[in-house]
Amino acid sequence: MRALVSAAGLLALVLVGLGLTGARFAPGDSLAVVRVPLALLAALTLPWARPRWLAALGTGAALLALAGPVAGMLLPAKGTPGPVAVYQKNVLREARRHDAMVADILARASDVVTLQEVTSPTHPVLTGIAPQYPVQHWCRFARMGGVAVASRWPMVPGTAHCMKSMTAAAMQVQAPGGPLWVVSMHLRWPWPAEQAVQVRWLEPELKALAGPLVMAGDFNMLAWGASVRRLAQATGTERVGPVRPTYWVFGALPLGIDHAMSAGGGTVELLPRFESDHNGLLARLHPGKGYGD
Repeated sequence: MRALVSAAGLLALVLVGLGLTGARFAPGDSLAVVRVPLALLAALTLPWARPRWLAALGTGAALLALAGPVAGMLLPAKGTPGPVAVYQKNVLREARRHDAMVADILARASDVVTLQEVTSPTHPVLTGIAPQYPVQHWCRFARMGGVAVASRWPMVPGTAHCMKSMTAAAMQVQAPGGPLWVVSMHLRWPWPAEQAVQVRWLEPELKALAGPLVMAGDFNMLAWGASVRRLAQATGTERVGPVRPTYWVFGALPLGIDHAMSAGGGTVELLPRFESDHNGLLARLHPGKGYGD
């Protein structure tokens, strides 16, 4: 029995290690999704491994792998609210009722709104917020539903576009602190789905957006995944806020896959799901250098 338990722990630890390779090995990000349960399994079983040096080394490695995610979940949020308020929401493409969601968006009175899975059934969300957010850009991607940006501020003419990767909508707005790019993101799931390919397509598109930028969306990847890190690097931003579950797989596995990013940090508040299967986010972001200077 001890040998079986030890073998399970070692296998879990190997899978944790492979989950760190997502930047170069697409299946690695799939394993990153389950890094916490795998590392927890390793930490609970490897103390029974033999020889003792293997038990100590393996248990230490498992605890180290747990440290970052657990700290992100448990430590109090750092940062101060920024001048740009972003309401982020995956609206669920099949949703037929939107009244509570629309009312919440209007009540929160953010500066910009980023939406995913905007389809014919969910387009009434955009219509409903139009009086307060008249500047709207909707990319009608067929496979995953559309992606949209809405703003109370005017758009810089000619800047609205849909990423060729079919994952993001972007437009530059005339914010009080100067021109500001707003990106709404929706990635597919990691391998065997196309997330890694989408990120490769996105990187040059995002790098081409010159100037201050805020980005929010459904990344279908946890905070420690390579895809999230690569998109942050491409935009010169960082993920903002603590790690909180925003989507529950089969109602049992909590995943924090919706994120907000900016160069200067900020704060993020978790919002109700309403008619969607995702929690919303209210981010108050500092766009960083070049904004308000």
